[in-house]
Amino acid sequence: MAKEKIPKPQQKKEQHKSLVPDDLSKVLHIPIPKEYRQHHEFEAKKPPAVWTVNISKKSAVSLLFEFCQNYLKTSPEFLIEETNNRTTPYLCTIAIGNMKYGHKMSTTKKKAKQSAGMQSCI
Repeated sequence: MAKEKIPKPQQKKEQHKSLVPDDLSKVLHIPIPKEYRQHHEFEAKKPPAVWTVNISKKSAVSLLFEFCQNYLKTSPEFLIEETNNRTTPYLCTIAIGNMKYGHKMSTTKKKAKQSAGMQSCI
């Protein structure tokens, strides 16, 4: 007699928090100021003057990395510190070059990083 196959419960995949609700437009055309449209000698062409980005299913950190790599030719640096606060023990600060942009505290390192990324994008 063959054993019956019992279906395994499906695990929920963690969804990335999108920047916009599902009912709004997900493609943005963002004009880029001239000082960010620099190009290096080794590149064949300049970056475009308008950044067209599809923001569906992308987190703020992902968008931040994409912008920095395409226009600033650098990567954002995530500075995570532990604090003495019991409710929000982690502090994340995002530094791009010499400027510090996002500065958020949260219960986990991942949440602090996402919150700081969201603040940097705004």
